[in-house]
Amino acid sequence: MISANWTSNLVSEWNIETPGIAVGLLYTVFMLVFPFYAYVFNLNKDLDKNLAVFQIINHFYRCIKRMYICLIVILCTFIVFVDKYKSTEITALKVIILIFWTYMQTEVEVNHLLLSLLAVQRFLLYFFQSTHRYLNFEQKGMTRILKVCYGVSFLSSAV
Repeated sequence: MISANWTSNLVSEWNIETPGIAVGLLYTVFMLVFPFYAYVFNLNKDLDKNLAVFQIINHFYRCIKRMYICLIVILCTFIVFVDKYKSTEITALKVIILIFWTYMQTEVEVNHLLLSLLAVQRFLLYFFQSTHRYLNFEQKGMTRILKVCYGVSFLSSAV
């Protein structure tokens, strides 16, 4: 006969072991894939500069580099503080992870918004070729769009 608590053992094993294995596997895959992505991006950079979507693609590349730095900092912070159980160090760990987690959340929101704008831009460029001169953003225009996107993200997070 199966006891009534048989699921609690499965849940406790899942909570303790599985996330660590999954995170370790994901970090490993991320670290293996990124050099290839960076190489291909830099290889095609000169050809892509003439595209209407280059500024957005370039922003995504810079965001991905910053996200990797955040993930590495979070991982290193966790490894450094995991063996220490003093309350001040655990609080420092939580603060560092919270800061980087908030930053990463903002980046993801802005990237989703930019992907939506990119989809609209590509739709208009494909079906209405005459919009090319209006939708081809230069660095200055893209900087304005990014400032608005980050401002909207920060305001929505604050509310």
